[in-house]
Amino acid sequence: MLQFKDGINVFRYRGVAVAIENNHVLLHKQEKHDYWSLPGGRCEFHETSRETVVREIEEELHEKVEAPRLFWFCENFYATPNHKYHEIALYYEIKFNSNSQIMDFSKTYQGKEIDARLIFKWFPIDQLHKINVKPEFLVKSLQNIPDHVEHIITRN
Repeated sequence: MLQFKDGINVFRYRGVAVAIENNHVLLHKQEKHDYWSLPGGRCEFHETSRETVVREIEEELHEKVEAPRLFWFCENFYATPNHKYHEIALYYEIKFNSNSQIMDFSKTYQGKEIDARLIFKWFPIDQLHKINVKPEFLVKSLQNIPDHVEHIITRN
């Protein structure tokens, strides 16, 4: 995985999935966290960010998807109590197959990660301001999907 550490500094290169259906967006969180985010993961060597998105959704949800277009190129700077992160993340629209098993907006879904249990849930886009979503730019940006790729810089 493309992640490099230098003391407390961490660099990550990620692909991120943006699934929107009927004005809902699919978010996920680790059980231990208090915030929701879009699914995705760190790119592997010699793997495009688009390929990462498709692979991560298949690994975590056992669903095949397509990633037809890029919405955002994001430089995300944030800190936790133990680390300072510099993340490059590419956010792709994803489309589930017509026979997908996770289109019930009233349910939560269990996903699998190597070292954590993941919870997936659909949220109405116009209600995202009521929950803790990371990175924060998504609360507004998901309401106004761009026609072209946007470059976003966040510092949280």
